[in-house]
Amino acid sequence: MNEINLSKYLAAIYRQTKKSWNHQNSFDFLRATQTDIIMFALKNPHQIQKDIARRMAIDPSLLTKDLKFLEKEGIITRSLSNESRAYHVDLTDKGKKIAEQLGNEMEEWWISFFHAHPEINQAQFTEQLKLVYEAFNANE
Repeated sequence: MNEINLSKYLAAIYRQTKKSWNHQNSFDFLRATQTDIIMFALKNPHQIQKDIARRMAIDPSLLTKDLKFLEKEGIITRSLSNESRAYHVDLTDKGKKIAEQLGNEMEEWWISFFHAHPEINQAQFTEQLKLVYEAFNANE
């Protein structure tokens, strides 16, 4: 296997999906990374910023910038942990509603994508990417 091509494909898939997604989502004031953070917070409530940055592979300073924006917009809350100087991140009610709509829109986007590309086995593609993701997170 040519690892260079694999990296190229993974990077291109991410960029192309986010580029296309940015043109179609209902929340045009949110950038792709911010929608990713919202969806992550929905599935992983009360996580500390350090863990979010690690699990999402986002630079911690860039994550802080996005979290401050989302907090200002009333989408998340950040609360100081009792045990450390770390902040826990949670969605507000507004954030949960946005996450629900984003999730529905993302699901529709992917359904349309796989419908337009029947040569790609959705279940197999998804399972393989899940295994890669889990392998990365198991090593940290």
